[in-house]
Amino acid sequence: MSYNQQKLHKVGYFQELLATNPDIDARLRPLLQLCRQTLVRLRKMEGALVRSLERDPLLVERVERLMTIPAVGPITGLTWALEVGAVKRFSSSKKAIRYCGLCGAEKSSAGIRKRTPISKQSNRICKRCWWRQPR
Repeated sequence: MSYNQQKLHKVGYFQELLATNPDIDARLRPLLQLCRQTLVRLRKMEGALVRSLERDPLLVERVERLMTIPAVGPITGLTWALEVGAVKRFSSSKKAIRYCGLCGAEKSSAGIRKRTPISKQSNRICKRCWWRQPR
């Protein structure tokens, strides 16, 4: 089936494609329409949630500081700020990194340094948010 990939996410083009493309089986049209409506609703809900979180003065300040880190955008910053909570509860940056599960422990002996695997007991949401970032 041929379609314009750049226009596919535009509402009018998708409706036109469903109505006029002979390659789309008539039995699939309601299912495709339902999937499209679900995507639109989820995007609106996500946008509303992010906008409401971005209005919180405490979160805005923390997210702005987090976004000074390369590869941290608004969603990653919001996720970290909400998941980690009060940063002051960590006595050192090592403990904060360990909590988020971004680095394993380091063991050194006779000048040889080795890292242990990343713990599975860390905050899985923080870890997942970080590892899904584009590099």
